[in-house]
Amino acid sequence: ALTALAAAATPVPTAAPVATAAPVAASVEPSGTLEVGLASLGSPGYNLSELGSQANWIENVTSNESLWATSPRGAVIPVLVTDWTMDSTAQIYTFNLQRGAMWHDNWGEFTASDFIWSIQNGTREATVHPVGGQMRRIYNCDGCTMTAVTDYQVRLERPTPSFEVTWYVRPPGGSMTMHSKLHYEFVGEEAANKESVGTGPWQATEARPEEFRKYSAVSDHWRKTPEFAELIFWDIGEEATRLANFLTGAIDTGAFTA
Repeated sequence: ALTALAAAATPVPTAAPVATAAPVAASVEPSGTLEVGLASLGSPGYNLSELGSQANWIENVTSNESLWATSPRGAVIPVLVTDWTMDSTAQIYTFNLQRGAMWHDNWGEFTASDFIWSIQNGTREATVHPVGGQMRRIYNCDGCTMTAVTDYQVRLERPTPSFEVTWYVRPPGGSMTMHSKLHYEFVGEEAANKESVGTGPWQATEARPEEFRKYSAVSDHWRKTPEFAELIFWDIGEEATRLANFLTGAIDTGAFTA
């Protein structure tokens, strides 16, 4: 009986818990081509102050990123701005920027100087940018001051409060993307208007006005690398022609009203 009791009281060793390794996402290289038919490709240039509504929309979904995005429910999603605050007067706003968002073609990293310059360029006199006027009123108004506190922080001081600070710098509606100040200043305005340099997941490679715009996927993009290796937007003005191209497999998808 004593032997049985002793055996029952002897603790049984328990295997030490082993941490489960977190699943590692498989690295998938972009492949294939996605071809899209649109009614128009918009203005041919890339300068912010010369960017029309349709060309601006295309930039937003391809080569150049905005400061924020919009969720399906209308919430603000950080993109090139990670977080922001305002003081008790609602007149001083501080924006902290995404680190490691690199410009295409080795033009360096997105910084506070690009933030300030992009808005100043897109809101200058005679701008045709679809939200140039609104952005001037919010960020570049008389009495407004934008300051690079560090390479990754911008302070906006306004003469009055504004509830629109995040409204016109995020898609899907009218919004203003960021452009490289260094690229613009190095190559000059005329050359910069002919080649796109952004931080987006797609890099512009070739374009012909009223014909097509081609893009290649950016490998190891800081946010998300596309699944397709190439993207082509085709300018197909007539909807019946776009539909015929879609039904015959000449394009993969397109803009259709019905």
